[in-house]
Amino acid sequence: MSTPVISWFAGGLSVCGSAVLLWAATSAYRSGDGHPWTAYAVLVLLAVVVVVGALPYRLRSAQRHPETAVAPRLVLAAVAVLVVLLCVPAWTVVLGVRGETTKGFVDFTAWGLALGPALVAVALALPALVPARASGRRWLAPVAGVSGLALGAGLVALVFAAVELRPVDSTSAPAPEAAATDTPAGVSGVGWRWRVPEGQDVVDTVVAGAGAAVLHTKGVTLLDTRTGRERWRYLRADARATDIAAAPDGGALVVSFSARDHTGGSALRLVALDAATGRVRAEYRSPDVDFGDALPTLPETFAMTADTFLMEGGGAGGDGRSFTAYDLDSGEEAWRFDPPDGCVPNRWNPYGVLRGEVVALVQCGLSAEDAGDPDRAPLDHDALLVGLDPADGSQRWRHEEPVTAVPYWVRSQVSPDGGVYALEWETGDGEGTRGNLFVRPGGEVAARDLADLRDMMAWEGGGTLTSDGFVTSGEEDAGEADERFDRYTSHSFEGEERVASVEHVPSLRGGTLALADQLVVLRSLHPTGDLPHHEEPLLVLLQSWDVAADEESVRLEFPLGRNGDRSGSVWEARGRSSLYAAPGAVVVARPGALEVVGLQ
Repeated sequence: MSTPVISWFAGGLSVCGSAVLLWAATSAYRSGDGHPWTAYAVLVLLAVVVVVGALPYRLRSAQRHPETAVAPRLVLAAVAVLVVLLCVPAWTVVLGVRGETTKGFVDFTAWGLALGPALVAVALALPALVPARASGRRWLAPVAGVSGLALGAGLVALVFAAVELRPVDSTSAPAPEAAATDTPAGVSGVGWRWRVPEGQDVVDTVVAGAGAAVLHTKGVTLLDTRTGRERWRYLRADARATDIAAAPDGGALVVSFSARDHTGGSALRLVALDAATGRVRAEYRSPDVDFGDALPTLPETFAMTADTFLMEGGGAGGDGRSFTAYDLDSGEEAWRFDPPDGCVPNRWNPYGVLRGEVVALVQCGLSAEDAGDPDRAPLDHDALLVGLDPADGSQRWRHEEPVTAVPYWVRSQVSPDGGVYALEWETGDGEGTRGNLFVRPGGEVAARDLADLRDMMAWEGGGTLTSDGFVTSGEEDAGEADERFDRYTSHSFEGEERVASVEHVPSLRGGTLALADQLVVLRSLHPTGDLPHHEEPLLVLLQSWDVAADEESVRLEFPLGRNGDRSGSVWEARGRSSLYAAPGAVVVARPGALEVVGLQ
């Protein structure tokens, strides 16, 4: 190949490589990981300058003094070796040699940081290796330049398709004409069973899409909870599903999959789905990750609406003084909330999502140091609730609640159905007195100063707060013959109370549900001694409201199977529930189990 042709071809490759590198370096810089990606890009682009400068000199040397063409060839070769050395770390990430061993997506930014310099190195090496000679067909030179650019672009497109457009095992379903939303008033036995795909187990479950979305090892399946049949699924063989979230109205889902970022560290790939049909709305990298477990998961404060999702701070590197809403269909920042002057965000739950709105919780009249000190004396201040429009973050309503409380112990909780926002604070009077407030969408105060909410905690397995009221537990009544009972009280926001007692069973607590006519309590009976893990039973206790304390409850005992490494117990310890009230059934979906059961 003649010198003009190979030089133009190399120039086309270097332009493509430079463009890819600039994009990748910009993307890495925006991630805020602290690495000097800009300097890295500058070094490689200097190599491109060498190409631009050395190639014309080499052409002139080849035409006038062929014996002097060796020097620029040596310069090109030396710079090519330098560029190769610079891109080795990026290649170790994309090839899985360096960084986290988590199997899953590799962010395309990592491929850009590896592929861009590699194309530049090839562009440098070609003129250095090909002997210099002139050609009479000068019209071939521009064609060679376009060919080099096209080859580089085609290679980048091929890698992009392989990384970003991976095949998935997915099905979809037509949107139901009239979605069933009524949960059963009571249940009596097992109505259906569904087994997760071979080699997988249950990770988590949410009620959405007029059914239950069951997250398992490789993806998510939405079940019609009236029949137990699959409506749609989304599975990926190349990554592990780690977490799931649903909008309060059940119309949208976000599923997270394990991934590696451009530094080789753990990351998450988010897939936004239409819950009714299973249609993929978007895929993108998560702005933030919780590294508290062996597998990366969504942050505990992650929440979502029908069209946005929320994370604390400004994403990676945020200042912690605000929270940010991201567009569900693009992953781009939509708006950001900052506390008013003189206020600090609540350190536990700075925001929550109700039906059609976001509620921000800030504390005014104190400093960040006051809010973060658990041993501080009670302080007079205001707990400010601000209702925000999910679309643009504009204020819809606000409620100021004057409190005398230890600022650190002001907490909130949102019902899974998005029907009520519960605020509770500890007065610090030495007697453990607490105040509470319940707010509905629109800022309407549903009730205040009801029963102590300390018995409505995540260790009970969730399901204890709904838009109609909440359930407290923990009291034990002594029955005849030294029998022990657990007492549960259902509190409505209208001030009514109902009581149900079930026999005390030493076990892990898996969930509590208050149905219209019945209390449902789930108990996990492992470990049970000699039984293999796949035969460990679950116990469900059913008791009607307001019957005699010693009235025998209905007992349902059945196994759900169990994964061999018992990782599901980790999720239970983190408070993930195993009991869900869904349309037409109460769903029992224990983390780590091989089957899901519907009680009807």
